[in-house]
Amino acid sequence: MRFILIVSLLLFGCKSTVNKEVVTKSGTVNYASNFKIEKKGEFTFLKIINPETHQTEIQYFLKKEGQKDLEGMLSISVPIKSIAALSSTHIGMLNKLDALDKVLIISDTNYISNTFIKEKCNKGLLKSVGGEGIETVEPILYSKVNVVMYSGFGKPFNHQDKLEKLGIYCIPNYDWREFHPLGKAEWIKVFGCLLGKEKEASEYFDRIEAKYLELLNLAKTSDKKPTVFSGSLLGDDWYAPAGESFNAKLYQ
Repeated sequence: MRFILIVSLLLFGCKSTVNKEVVTKSGTVNYASNFKIEKKGEFTFLKIINPETHQTEIQYFLKKEGQKDLEGMLSISVPIKSIAALSSTHIGMLNKLDALDKVLIISDTNYISNTFIKEKCNKGLLKSVGGEGIETVEPILYSKVNVVMYSGFGKPFNHQDKLEKLGIYCIPNYDWREFHPLGKAEWIKVFGCLLGKEKEASEYFDRIEAKYLELLNLAKTSDKKPTVFSGSLLGDDWYAPAGESFNAKLYQ
């Protein structure tokens, strides 16, 4: 159980096929299945893969200074200046990239432990919208964020078309649908590309991977194999992680 706790903390918090796409100058995507970062010459593209269909759900051209928009493609100017981070996992990754100053909107302070974000919210420097299902666009428009990062469920974000017309892009995040703990952790590379911190994100992930593999090898030497009973009670139902989820892989 100690191994599980240590690795869970390292991985920021909530098909076993390994994706070997070469994606950036500073690293590769070796574990995550639900995103790709592709470089074609001087152009960089972020693809979000729907975990149900395994097809590209949405694609963005990450436009650097001096580059023009590409016809027929959504363009996000990078590095982004601000973000709505609607999951506590996103906060954890942004923290590791020293980018919490970019956060202007969060979902709910009840699920966030980061003291910097809590203090910022208490001082009125960022907006808590009370959940991901934002009914109106006003909080986002008033905050002037560049990007909304939300947990993907295969559906567009509320008012996504309207926001994109105003230059605010909504990126679904499927880190919670990865099949490997390191696949979940590897989503830090998405934030790295958006923030112009690809090198820092890859280096941090490499340290996470090395520590994970070290603990994995250590766990293999243990004679004790505890039974793990995991889940969450919601109403009258008990929800347990699926056999091929990143949580189940972590327990294994």
